[in-house]
Amino acid sequence: NDSKYDVKIGLPALEVPLAFPQATPASTFPPCASDYYQFDDLLTSEEQNLRRRVRAIMEKEIAPIMSEYWEKAEFPFHVIPKLADLRVAGGTIKGYGSPGLSVTGSAI
Repeated sequence: NDSKYDVKIGLPALEVPLAFPQATPASTFPPCASDYYQFDDLLTSEEQNLRRRVRAIMEKEIAPIMSEYWEKAEFPFHVIPKLADLRVAGGTIKGYGSPGLSVTGSAI
């Protein structure tokens, strides 16, 4: 649709970054400034490694493109193999190619 109006309600499309600059997403995630509740101390070394791996992929592959895909209401299917490499799909299920994560690891 080339129209600058929303077909459903007939109003001009909202330019979110212009209307709400504070809602403009960052291209990277901010570093964790503190661990007030000392959550990291509760994680196993495997869970800490999982958190680092997921964050690295999110910063490198997802954050730089997420705004573009969000605005176009499209899904970046080309990132699925990279997400699959994280081996987190299937969460706590063991076997059948699933990682058998802890409940905490699955939540991360």
